[in-house]
Amino acid sequence: MLLVPLRAHAVVSVVTGFEGMNYLDSVNGYVPPDTDIAVGPQYVIETVNAQIQFYDKTTGTPLLPNTPLNQFFGEPGESPFDPVVTYDDIAGRYIVGAVTFSNRLLFAVSNDNNPLDGFHFYNLDISEGGYFPSLPKIGWNADAVVFTFNMYPGGPGSFHVQILSFDASALFSSPPSLTWYSNDRSNHSGIQDYTMVVASMHGATPGMPMYFVQENGLANGSQVDVVAMTNLLSTSPSFTDTVVNVHAYTSPPSAQQPGGSVDTNDTEILNAEWRDGLLVAAHNVGLSTDGDAHARWYEFDVTGSPVIKDQGTITPGPGISTYFPAIAIAPGDVIGMTYNESSASESPSIYDTVRTATDPAGTMETPVLSKAGTATYADFAFRWGDYSGISVDPSNGTFWSGAEYSTSLLSGAPANWATHIENFQHVANVVCDADGDGDVDRNDVAVILAARNTPAAPGDPRDANGDGQITVADSRLCALRCTRPKCAP
Repeated sequence: MLLVPLRAHAVVSVVTGFEGMNYLDSVNGYVPPDTDIAVGPQYVIETVNAQIQFYDKTTGTPLLPNTPLNQFFGEPGESPFDPVVTYDDIAGRYIVGAVTFSNRLLFAVSNDNNPLDGFHFYNLDISEGGYFPSLPKIGWNADAVVFTFNMYPGGPGSFHVQILSFDASALFSSPPSLTWYSNDRSNHSGIQDYTMVVASMHGATPGMPMYFVQENGLANGSQVDVVAMTNLLSTSPSFTDTVVNVHAYTSPPSAQQPGGSVDTNDTEILNAEWRDGLLVAAHNVGLSTDGDAHARWYEFDVTGSPVIKDQGTITPGPGISTYFPAIAIAPGDVIGMTYNESSASESPSIYDTVRTATDPAGTMETPVLSKAGTATYADFAFRWGDYSGISVDPSNGTFWSGAEYSTSLLSGAPANWATHIENFQHVANVVCDADGDGDVDRNDVAVILAARNTPAAPGDPRDANGDGQITVADSRLCALRCTRPKCAP
């Protein structure tokens, strides 16, 4: 008998999840929350406007009292906003940052991989003589920790991007010290630089370039600029811009929700990550073919001159919007992504998905609902986002997401956003192996026959032909795929 190879199909599996912070935790009642998370060996750190919390990974237990960011940074007179947090898995340190209305960067570096062991804190003037910094992004490689900011002139002057590069060897030494360099970028080949997102570079080796991703002009609609920065620990770095053609897009419309809509901002790149020569990024887009907002993702091969390896757009169906994605890449070219979804019948909710190298081009696996929205979202401007968080667990390569959803528990509050943190992974299901013993035999065929004429969830190994129903046809197909002689158990 011909032995038919088993076909593996990756599905999204939730490991654990727990509630994060919400509007009532947020000092001064900020909207939107600007949710971000970072995960180390034992703990999760979540930041929102303008609050911070540590959680035990295993139990989800919050470990800090209610802690505003200005208290955390030891700067009670400051008002931090747009917080970011990352776990540098090369150095084994957490890094927390935020800008302030007095045009300063507050940031903190943990003493080790346990945030409860304390941080070193820094307060830097980044105003460049009167500019207002916004939308900080944080990344790192083996040589440096890098922040980028959009810099808005407070008077004469022109908009530009500021890049701060901190020498990692000094920052992570004992005792630590600051050696840092500031460089500005205003345009490339006459195209305005805007929200130049720096990548977290997992497994980078010394001397590698630092990678960034930005649109090739705001709402360009068909091109993305991949930037490689070398000699980054100097005042005269080199930048190599590679403009990559991508699927056409437009500015995203507001996302529908029951009884109204939520703002999806613009098409700026939201986050980027690098691992093993692959660079991923994500943002909000609109499409000329419908009136919905969509989460869009890219994967670039940067082992040579950057080229697009894959790309996709999350389009669940007419009238359904997806927005504010965050993307990460784990070992083995496994991509994880979190995003929001809503429609006229679905309140703003959180979904998680994965992609493996064997999935069809342009696709993610069927997502799992991380947290369902339970009420129409309401605040003074229906502001949402401005970003979500995702992190790869350095212990096992699974993903952790942290994002916003709307909740009925805060109905009547000035804003009813809450956040949810979830640990998820990809799991390979083998088609026809209904009993999960690693073989396909007559026992599996019997299990499939016993479940015939019932619906099948995506990835169900009993649904051999993938039509969403378990039928006699699936049992016949699996009988032909037996991996044991004569199909014997």
